[in-house]
Amino acid sequence: MPLSITANLLTPLLKDWWSATSRVRGLKRYKSLGRTISAIKRGGESAALASCLRLSLGGILTGILSLWGLMMLLTENEDFIAVKNGFQLDKPVSLESIYRLGLLTCLLSVISMLICEILVLMAIGQSELISTSRRRRSIARLKLKRRALRRRFGIVENSTRLTVHEPNSTI
Repeated sequence: MPLSITANLLTPLLKDWWSATSRVRGLKRYKSLGRTISAIKRGGESAALASCLRLSLGGILTGILSLWGLMMLLTENEDFIAVKNGFQLDKPVSLESIYRLGLLTCLLSVISMLICEILVLMAIGQSELISTSRRRRSIARLKLKRRALRRRFGIVENSTRLTVHEPNSTI
């Protein structure tokens, strides 16, 4: 079967599938934004401050863990170089075991550094909810995103449930 015929047959199917999944994702995002707005309205400045401090402390602790892993990696590297050059260590160790331990500590350091960065970025995001004026701007920004989704997908919100109106298709 020629590729052009296959493309002509599959394009409408893929287009319909993409639009259907896009509509479902849009509805999920709409509901998620609504939950986020209500959570921001429920929580006060003290809750936002506590969350920001908790995330900052988590970032600091994972940063310390990452630095500890890097120091362990340096120690293992020195042992690795010593064994590779023929020196004897206090305990009999193989080059392979030192290599594996060094790889493990390197992996631990990288993962904990990534977690540290994520926590710090989340803390920065939470810090905008501490101030009342920033909190209002954040809610307004989320409402604008929600309104854009409502217009794009034709979402009508009743008091009981959400419905999505299908666009009129004329052929």
